[in-house]
Amino acid sequence: MLTVRVFVADPQMLEGHDAAAVKRVEAVASRFAGQVEACVIGLDDDEALDLGAAVSPTIMVGDTVISVGEPPLAGQIKRFIEMELEGS
Repeated sequence: MLTVRVFVADPQMLEGHDAAAVKRVEAVASRFAGQVEACVIGLDDDEALDLGAAVSPTIMVGDTVISVGEPPLAGQIKRFIEMELEGS
């Protein structure tokens, strides 16, 4: 299963770019049911600290950072997911 992580300032209170990023990632991930899962993680979480995610929102598809500070378009997220799934 491919994981798409969205690192945000506060997962409990999504606003602005964070809310847009989560909405787009979840919408795209739902097109790949059973293959892709979306995870929303706070920047203060150990996983974010270990990966060096310090700017909200940071989006990772698998082990690849695809966006920092701005939510990418849904089509861009979809292309990165497709490339990761094809490479698996």
